[in-house]
Amino acid sequence: QPAAKLYSAALDRFHSGHDASLLSYVAKAQFAAATSVPKKDEALRVLDPAMLRKCKRTLQKAMHLSPRDYSIQFNLALVLKVGAENVMVSVRDQHQEWIDAAAQDSSIVMEPPFTRRDLELVDNDNMVMRRLAAFLSSVTDEREFPKNKRQEAEEFVNWGKEASGLLPTYMEAVEDMNKRYESSREYIRKAELEREAQEELARQKAEEEKQAEKAEMAKRAEIMERKRQELVGKDDFMVIKAKGKKGRDGEGEDFIDDEAARGRLDKNQKGKKKDPEREDAIRKGIEIFLAPSDDE
Repeated sequence: QPAAKLYSAALDRFHSGHDASLLSYVAKAQFAAATSVPKKDEALRVLDPAMLRKCKRTLQKAMHLSPRDYSIQFNLALVLKVGAENVMVSVRDQHQEWIDAAAQDSSIVMEPPFTRRDLELVDNDNMVMRRLAAFLSSVTDEREFPKNKRQEAEEFVNWGKEASGLLPTYMEAVEDMNKRYESSREYIRKAELEREAQEELARQKAEEEKQAEKAEMAKRAEIMERKRQELVGKDDFMVIKAKGKKGRDGEGEDFIDDEAARGRLDKNQKGKKKDPEREDAIRKGIEIFLAPSDDE
């Protein structure tokens, strides 16, 4: 990426973005950043699909500026082949993994990594790649296009034919993943709606029980208040009834009768040895207690 940025800066500063050679260098740097260096007997792997798409656009612009440059055409065909191959390999590898994961736990909804649109773009790129490669494989002048590159172009054509035959199968696989995804998502959506409806019913029931409990407590409080009012409204509420002989017509029922007091005193002292001084003191105390006050 640093190299691509430097080339892009030089291209914009000195050539206003219109130089096929510098665009080729930018595309080469972008291609190196987008792919991994393959080991022996390993295919080129794409690490950054977005950067590879930038590389394709850069080469298309360079080809527009220099349509007779066969090296640019070959590089564009290579980029198109690598991009298409990467998508097809990913679809092949991830299709079965996606189905196995969905089968293990149907409650997990995983969005498919590819759509039919992705494969339609692959089909279009494959068609363009085959046309470029077929043209390059027909170039006989080695001064314009090396023989070894012409052989590679022929391999691109053969790969493109094979890919064209496989693409319908890959499209079916992608459609199958998307159908399974939509079905699982709809099932989970319905289950979620049912769960929410049950939770709402439980909340309503709990609220009704709470309101019923409040109403019962209010009813009990009302009954208790009514009883309290009835009790407070009675004439004898908080009136202490005195024991003993009542006065005439009920008067003086709260006062102590002096004769009754003396009788109880004589009764209590019966059988005991009399103490004249003590008895005289008690009588004087009773007389003083029962004597009328100045207010009376």
